[in-house]
Amino acid sequence: MQIRISNLDDAKLSPAVRERLIQKLIQHSGLDQQVHDLHIVMNKSGRKECIEAHIHLSDQGDFFAKAEGDNLYVAIDELGDKVRKQVERYRARFQPRRGAGMKRAAEATVS
Repeated sequence: MQIRISNLDDAKLSPAVRERLIQKLIQHSGLDQQVHDLHIVMNKSGRKECIEAHIHLSDQGDFFAKAEGDNLYVAIDELGDKVRKQVERYRARFQPRRGAGMKRAAEATVS
């Protein structure tokens, strides 16, 4: 897994902030084993902290999320929630439906 964190403000990134980013984006999203590449861009616009994340999964595709917050930890939490929701929607879309094939087969034989 490759993790890249870019800080556009040239501020030092503490190990605690780095650990929180990784924890929120990978472990709480349920993407522990599937992340191939993670690129995070941090920026400050006015008084708001902006964070963008691009996550490339080895077998499922890409996810992108952007969040803003009054401080860095609020933005990280919001970003983690957005990624988690995207992953849940993606997984729900490709879950096999029970009985869907049987229903279509029954309709085909009746017609």
